Amino acid sequence: MSHRPIDMRPAQALISALHGVNVTPPKVLTNIVDGFDILGTPVQPTAEDPGNAIVTAAADGKLNLKTLDAMLATAAAESTANTYRQEFRLRAERKFAHRFYTALLDGAADQILDAIRPQFEAAATELREARDAVDLQTTPRRLLEVIATPEEQTAWKRLPELVRRMTRIAAIAAAFGPHADLPVVDDLSGADGLLRLGWVDDRALMCCSGSAVSATETFRQPDPSWQTSPWLRVPLQLHTIAEAQERYREIAESDWLARNRYSEGSGRLTETGFVPDVRTNPHQQLADAEV
Repeated sequence: MSHRPIDMRPAQALISALHGVNVTPPKVLTNIVDGFDILGTPVQPTAEDPGNAIVTAAADGKLNLKTLDAMLATAAAESTANTYRQEFRLRAERKFAHRFYTALLDGAADQILDAIRPQFEAAATELREARDAVDLQTTPRRLLEVIATPEEQTAWKRLPELVRRMTRIAAIAAAFGPHADLPVVDDLSGADGLLRLGWVDDRALMCCSGSAVSATETFRQPDPSWQTSPWLRVPLQLHTIAEAQERYREIAESDWLARNRYSEGSGRLTETGFVPDVRTNPHQQLADAEV
């Protein structure tokens, strides 16, 4: 079971990231974030500060409890409304965050993935073409020394921005991974004390083809510059939520088997002898389990 967000910061960050790549978020998500922002808008004062009028009335000998109440009424009401609105916003934030998360689970996450898919695939294609056109082990100085072709020079100049572009787009998809702030892919280790899956990289699950384990290892390696970026070394593919969940299940199945080996041979003694423990891998596909 995945953890649920308890505040609106991940939701606001997701909406901002989508706007950053010129993608329109699903309307329901925008409505929720906009509604929460409205709660943070203070009541605009409609009356002037009553301080000067109160001081003048006091100097003229006209200030009493009745006139003071009348002078303070509007300002006090506005101040009370602002205080209550701030308090209500704090109390309601968890409800707004939960509603946003529920909308993602109900299909908004896949809508977002579909919306960013054209950009992801275009960036992946351009990244592969530019990467294949140059020697990533070279340096700008060496590039000049070997008299690079115009195509090589163009690819070399484009690669840093292409890496940054893929990083921005992929971060949106990775936000739905099981270890992210908006985990639409269910974290299987949450309900299984035997599993330890925190090492799986959300980008490897959501944005790479082939082995997510191998891709995770690539993302773990040092990345001091764009030339060593993992995006230049992993096979790129944007997955749906269901596809990413299946990739994660396969890892969970293998991880459970590996950890369960430590329990092989365990069991209990009864009057009739030793009875071995029988454990069934809860992450094994039903069709496989029946074979």
